[in-house]
Amino acid sequence: MDVHRLSAKLNDVSEDGFIRYLKGEFAAMDTAKHGTLSLLQFEKLLTFLGYDGEMKPETIFEKGNVDLKEGITVEEYCKTMSKFPDVKNRTNRLRALFLKFDHSNDGFAPKKDVVEEIRKMGVDIDKEILTKVDNMDVNKDGKISYQEYMYTSLKEKQYI
Repeated sequence: MDVHRLSAKLNDVSEDGFIRYLKGEFAAMDTAKHGTLSLLQFEKLLTFLGYDGEMKPETIFEKGNVDLKEGITVEEYCKTMSKFPDVKNRTNRLRALFLKFDHSNDGFAPKKDVVEEIRKMGVDIDKEILTKVDNMDVNKDGKISYQEYMYTSLKEKQYI
């Protein structure tokens, strides 16, 4: 899988679509549903998203936390990610991967499309894969939202 090619595909996503992805990852990390992320949560999210840039996550957090409260809000997070192209580009890997499943660019991927795309990647579809895909559909509506994808991925890797 060519991550750079997939990341370039994100340039074709509307600004609203990109913001929807940002809101999804924010909500997945905000497990207490306070509407804010602490510095530690923000750092964990950036690390999980693959951020490896020069600017320290703490600096990004401080620049984005315009109301100077303890946490960064979803609005501040979205503005911050849009404001710093390097941060945005260095955290696009998982967004780009989900976009491979999200054929309609609406933030949702039918489970059957996810299974088919995984198959196209050369992965043998066994019971374990089917169970993982099924578990990503947290609300059992037959499709996986980006938020559900992020939540289950963060949980599986013990970031939350």
